[in-house]
Amino acid sequence: MSQPVQSIPVGNLSTDQVPGALFRRHVGLPACAELDERLEVLVDKAKTWYITHGEPWSEARQVAIQRIDGDVIHLQDQQQLSSALLASGLASAEAHALIVVGLSAGKAVDHQIDALWKSGQVDEAMFLNAYAIAAVEHMRWQAGDVLQKNVGKSVATVLPHYSPGYDGWDLADQARLYRLFCEHGRSDSLPLELLPSGGLVPAKSTLAAFGVTHRTDFDEDLDQYWSCRAMPTSTERPSSSYAFPEKALAKWRDKRLKVTAQSNNELLARFRFDGSTCANMGVPLAFDFEVSLEREETGGHRIVSSSCEPAEGHTGYQSMCAFLDKPERYMTQLRGHRPLVGQMLSSVLAWQSPTSPAGCMCTRASQDHKWRIVLQTLHFALDDQ
Repeated sequence: MSQPVQSIPVGNLSTDQVPGALFRRHVGLPACAELDERLEVLVDKAKTWYITHGEPWSEARQVAIQRIDGDVIHLQDQQQLSSALLASGLASAEAHALIVVGLSAGKAVDHQIDALWKSGQVDEAMFLNAYAIAAVEHMRWQAGDVLQKNVGKSVATVLPHYSPGYDGWDLADQARLYRLFCEHGRSDSLPLELLPSGGLVPAKSTLAAFGVTHRTDFDEDLDQYWSCRAMPTSTERPSSSYAFPEKALAKWRDKRLKVTAQSNNELLARFRFDGSTCANMGVPLAFDFEVSLEREETGGHRIVSSSCEPAEGHTGYQSMCAFLDKPERYMTQLRGHRPLVGQMLSSVLAWQSPTSPAGCMCTRASQDHKWRIVLQTLHFALDDQ
């Protein structure tokens, strides 16, 4: 006789310490960006509302794996899951059980988001929606840590989660996971409802499967366990696409770039360049580059505007040969040169304008060299597509 599906404690998972980078990702803001005052207010309002009124829920069930035949995982009580990727991953790890975790941000937040939309508070609705999604993801990460601590200990390993709807696992299996939570075939006591489409109500909810194995000898990074088995995507970017070493890009990002998210849904990037004249005993130069970006609905950022000006209080540019020759013409040319404005930021990777690595800003080639540094550093910082 098979053992009954077991309830597994996952404890009280926190929703008041959602990582800022996770929250921002769901709002569509880069993790590296600072927020202007209005966006800070929206972030605080969403977090405060959910911590006060949210109804997070979590439960877990453990079910034994009887055998794996090809693409099919046979569970106890004649239940089955079908996924070539999941089956091969579980078989490779010699998994003997699955822990299925149900997580939800609750119904109250869905009602509040709907009310905000209907009252015209669009930004408030978007930020609360993002916080609820991020809260569920944060709980799922915590659940994995709790399961490894309480179930894995030193005699087993809990694999990272995988869910129906992910690459290689059809959403149809959501119904099979859902049934594991229905005691004696009844689901009326659950705070989750399964839709015919495979979706869940409340909307900010998820079911996740964690494989359990007695093996503890994994050499690989388990955080990448499933992604290493998924089919590679065409959006992956080779590191060689940059004109500069990634070590240099990382240094410029950390030391010279500042990105601010603005309430008009644009990003304002500022980059400080320091150089020196090629003549006149190498007079120090300082220029401020600014780039405004707008995120497209399809992903990626479009360059809306850009500018380059001598840094305030720095007069070294007046010692450059081009400035000394014709000051007004030089400044007009410098301010009017705005490469790639109107194009996607990703186009900088294919930009082939002649460049010169000279430390000054006299020629178009030396200016384009600095613009390439600025735009490729920004692309690197945003991990743009």
